[in-house]
Amino acid sequence: MTVKGIAAGLNILHNDTYKNVVNNVVSHKKISIFGNKNLNIDLTDRELSIIKLIVDGKSNYEIARTIHLAEGSVRNVISGMLKKFNLKDRTQLAILAVKNNII
Repeated sequence: MTVKGIAAGLNILHNDTYKNVVNNVVSHKKISIFGNKNLNIDLTDRELSIIKLIVDGKSNYEIARTIHLAEGSVRNVISGMLKKFNLKDRTQLAILAVKNNII
């Protein structure tokens, strides 16, 4: 639930650290799509179930066990979503999901 707390504006880091992270995130162009009302988010059922588990803080191993897939398959699906939305990591994917009400 940490991602949801952050998306809601809760500060879970020391203020100096938080300000540094926020300044870096705000200045990074790839993150500018978050909260974009015109963003076309088209996810398969499998992608949607995986992204929900990412937001819940599950590891690839835990996701694989939950939805009965090989861990490598989970990594492949996540990689595909990162490419689809031009993101760098699963944290950005989780933020995208929360800010755009995917979950």
